[in-house]
Amino acid sequence: MYRSLIRLSSGGLIALASMCVHPALVLALAGEGSLTATDESRQAVRLLPATVMDTVSMVTARPVAEIRADLADARQLEQEAERERAITEAQVRTAEAWVDAKKKEIDALKKQEDLAGAEGSEEEKRQLERGRQSEERVLKLLERERDLARAQREVSSALRELARANRRVFEREIELAANRTLERERRTLEAMRDAAERRKQLADREKQELERRIEVVRAREEIENNR
Repeated sequence: MYRSLIRLSSGGLIALASMCVHPALVLALAGEGSLTATDESRQAVRLLPATVMDTVSMVTARPVAEIRADLADARQLEQEAERERAITEAQVRTAEAWVDAKKKEIDALKKQEDLAGAEGSEEEKRQLERGRQSEERVLKLLERERDLARAQREVSSALRELARANRRVFEREIELAANRTLERERRTLEAMRDAAERRKQLADREKQELERRIEVVRAREEIENNR
């Protein structure tokens, strides 16, 4: 989306798309090829300042209609991400409640186990111990599922922040399209930089979610192997 294309055509002409380049620079790039530079143009190349990039826009110009369409999409994605964030928050609360309930069950089993030991009922104590160990494996699974729900909540939050960052980029682009000043160009670039950072954060959260998924599968394997 934010790209500039420098292409050498079959005729040897250099096409510079979406960039405003000093004509002397074009001649310099062409060298001794099919473009024939006049003496005046060669003199212009020699006099070209070090800051040639002053003539190049750092933000590729796009049709306003295209930017507005992207902005509408970004706003819709932001709303969807907000709804997803609410859903994952509810899932976290449910997962945490399951963990708390299972811990209470295990505490009750421990008390029964201790009571059986105090009464000398060794067989009953061993049965209660096996039952407790089985429930502890279930608890481990529930805890891993809780951790996964939390990771999914973090992903949804990162998605929401990325959608917001993208929206700000398109808003800055529209402002820039209305009046291409250096200040507006800088603000647009800063918004793009923020969006790039948000994409990085999202990738990190997605990696963490995958790690939590792996842990859930491992906990399920442990239960399966002890049946």
